[in-house]
Amino acid sequence: MTRRTVRELLWGSAILFGPSQPDGFGFALYGPSGASAWGRYRSPDAFKGFCESGAGCQEGGSIPATTTLLMVHGRTSTNERGLANAHPFRTGPRGRQRFLVHNGVLRWAGQGRDPNAAVACDSDRFARWYEAGGTPKLAAESWSGYGAIGLLDTDPASAGMTVLKCPTVSLYAAIFPHDGPATILSTIPSDAIVMARQAGHSQTGTTKMPASVCRYGPDGRLVAYEEWGGFRSMAWGWEVEQSIGVTAPAPKPSRRGRARLKPAREFVEQDAFPFYAYR
Repeated sequence: MTRRTVRELLWGSAILFGPSQPDGFGFALYGPSGASAWGRYRSPDAFKGFCESGAGCQEGGSIPATTTLLMVHGRTSTNERGLANAHPFRTGPRGRQRFLVHNGVLRWAGQGRDPNAAVACDSDRFARWYEAGGTPKLAAESWSGYGAIGLLDTDPASAGMTVLKCPTVSLYAAIFPHDGPATILSTIPSDAIVMARQAGHSQTGTTKMPASVCRYGPDGRLVAYEEWGGFRSMAWGWEVEQSIGVTAPAPKPSRRGRARLKPAREFVEQDAFPFYAYR
């Protein structure tokens, strides 16, 4: 994507997210030149353009001439509101930073005390844990909850984006030709279509993604895909109520275990994700 297209996408995302996701707005992006940029804002309405939003935001880097990976996040708070909890969360040293966005609720379920228990936001805790050596396999063993997670790595030696999608949440892919197959992912299918059109492509439908871990290379192409069972089970209603400060008695531990994935043959359809990428 050109610099102009990226700026238009950011503006379009802020307008799109404004009515329903008022508690934070942010983005992170990467280009094949190795350049990256990021921004965090109190709300979509606070976004006035990259490096043009004034006080009350956090920004860094520069938008490259060509961008191949872009994450944009609108936030509906399940804990404290404010800029400190706006996504994306950053970890790692400058030049090798990793950015995380997350829709969902997570809770530490590993052995011992959560190593980042003092951090208020669950997404921020997960980002720090992942930076310290976390993997999707370890996440399935050490965290309970649900979510769709995007991880953008700007380290030149490992640059790319990883998307984790558990069985509980919905994630949709708008697929269109753009120097090879291009993908826009969104938890709301209509948003994916709108953003594809904002990028200049006539898009009329989406594909629902299976529970999976997807890895995109620095050029934006899908390079690896595997089925994923998600996080450990959690009592959803009680966990969400606790996260927003509603007190309720703790439920008994669930015995159901992790949700079972359907075999691949049950969701393989013509042009279904991710098989279009291997043609």
